[in-house]
Amino acid sequence: MPDDHEPALRQDTTRAQLDPAVSDQFVPLRRQLGVSSFGINQIALAPGQRGRIHRHNRQEEVYLVLEGTLTLAIEGEQSDLGEGELIRVAPEVRRQLINRGPGRLVLLALGGDGEHLGRDGEAFVAWEDTTGAPPQEIPRPGDLDPAELRAPSPSTPAAADDAVARYLAASEANDVEALLATLAPDCELVSPISGRMAFRGERDLRVLATAVYGGLHGLRWGPQIGEGRVRTVIGEAQVGPGVRLTDAMVFELDAQGRIARVRPHIRPWLGLTMFALTLGPRMALHPGAVLRAVRGGSR
Repeated sequence: MPDDHEPALRQDTTRAQLDPAVSDQFVPLRRQLGVSSFGINQIALAPGQRGRIHRHNRQEEVYLVLEGTLTLAIEGEQSDLGEGELIRVAPEVRRQLINRGPGRLVLLALGGDGEHLGRDGEAFVAWEDTTGAPPQEIPRPGDLDPAELRAPSPSTPAAADDAVARYLAASEANDVEALLATLAPDCELVSPISGRMAFRGERDLRVLATAVYGGLHGLRWGPQIGEGRVRTVIGEAQVGPGVRLTDAMVFELDAQGRIARVRPHIRPWLGLTMFALTLGPRMALHPGAVLRAVRGGSR
């Protein structure tokens, strides 16, 4: 609902929301916004995923990296682009989008065809004016009065760090309730055994967290790696009789700094095998959670 600082939008404007944690790789924003002169899409790739090799007949494209690192292959030759970088690819040039990790890749793809119209804008000194002039002929307005500025948002890097730090501390202590308190309501936890299974909802996440952290001993996490909405943390634990495993956990955060997605990467093979043997019987007691995870992972 709009508030006093955000009046309802006019009918000749449209709005959409980027969702870096969405499970869909391709989100067509053009249709959501009703844009008719160019294409705009959100593309999200998990570590190891890649798009099709493709090209366009007339449309040139610009890729803007929002999170992660894009490995862009142009006619088979690869180069990397980091957060905030853009690249333009001409029509008829074959390209492929690749995510080599370690975190999730989120980017905007913008495409269009035809000549740019150039400067066709008009600027106005005040809202009361009905006649405009070329923008370069109108002076820039002064800055806002400090009293008009918004208060700082609680969605800061410190808040994001705090959510991950509390998750790590809770998992080391096997405190499932404290762990669940760090998660967003729609959080998704990808199975540490099968990347095709995704657990969602407080009930199923409680079942999984209880089974996972109840089967580990001496879990210790290292420092957080990364900035923005993606954090990676490496931890070590013991599972079974003297078998050590290493877990590289990727956390994806929402706009409020809550954990929206968790993707574990367990190594080595022996540790993963022993972990699966330990986790399997625990999860077998909750077949409904497993079935929902299988269905959820196939979205």
